[in-house]
Amino acid sequence: MKRVSWLALAVIAQGAVSVGYADGWDPDTRANNLVAEGIKGTRHNMTMSYMEDDFPQYVATMDIYRNNYGEVCVYCHTPHGANTSTGVGMPLWNRTVDVNLEFVPYNIPTTLGLGGEQTVTAPGPASLTCLSCHDGATAIDSIINMPGSGNYMATQEATVNAGFLAGWSATTFMNQSLAECASQCHNDGQLPPDFQNFVIGAGTSELDGSHVPQTGNVVDLRDDHPVGVLYPTALTSQAWVDFREVDVEIPGRYAFFDNGNRRADKNEIRVYDSGEGFEVECASCHDPHGVPDATNINFIPSFLRVANNDSNLCLTCHIK
Repeated sequence: MKRVSWLALAVIAQGAVSVGYADGWDPDTRANNLVAEGIKGTRHNMTMSYMEDDFPQYVATMDIYRNNYGEVCVYCHTPHGANTSTGVGMPLWNRTVDVNLEFVPYNIPTTLGLGGEQTVTAPGPASLTCLSCHDGATAIDSIINMPGSGNYMATQEATVNAGFLAGWSATTFMNQSLAECASQCHNDGQLPPDFQNFVIGAGTSELDGSHVPQTGNVVDLRDDHPVGVLYPTALTSQAWVDFREVDVEIPGRYAFFDNGNRRADKNEIRVYDSGEGFEVECASCHDPHGVPDATNINFIPSFLRVANNDSNLCLTCHIK
């Protein structure tokens, strides 16, 4: 299969305590998830401290080992010096791309229900951007252009320079090397409950369902929802049996289930065309900047475009 991309450096997080939530996230002490605060009030604000006043015996090493750039958007975007070398296709992308990573996607034909017409390819741009943090191999602070003058390195587009990232003046590494950080966070299976559940590429054991860390340059996505899989649309020959037809198709961009305004809104499921037809990707169901719920006060948990109450998210696409 095609080899596609992203970087593995050293930093996700380790050591915070779970406080009554299935994924270990406690919005009362870390993020309030309020729409009024935008992305800075969500989990995707990587500048937040993970030290917990209520649980001082737990030390979140994310506060020690990751670069806190003090800017919310810079972990993904930059106004200048964006990555142009890999065709990622996302606006002003500020992250490193490692072409040595190989993604193994979910590929059970009977589940796709396309009678042999299905095509499973490597994840497209609308998945790679999500996987750049959630693949179990890529760290959240590996960017090309750090804030401030003189903190840009062009070669970071395709190859990580650990010395460059370690040079961030606001970081304290506790005399521990980046390689040691990587060993702790990525390679020994000891991700804490708070973050283990956010690692998509780590996979689970086929024998007992236990957590298996991502290793080497292969990221196993076979136990996750298909990405890079062709969705049947009016542009394919597949008869509509198990899937609902999208309302609007824009070849070369996306197709989506429309509320009537002929515009792809944040709360509308879509499939992306990155040159191989309309395909399901991570961003088909998730918006990384947050989607307001019905009250317009809080964001829908897990950045879902449609809340999955009564399986409404699933049934947007599937006829069951």
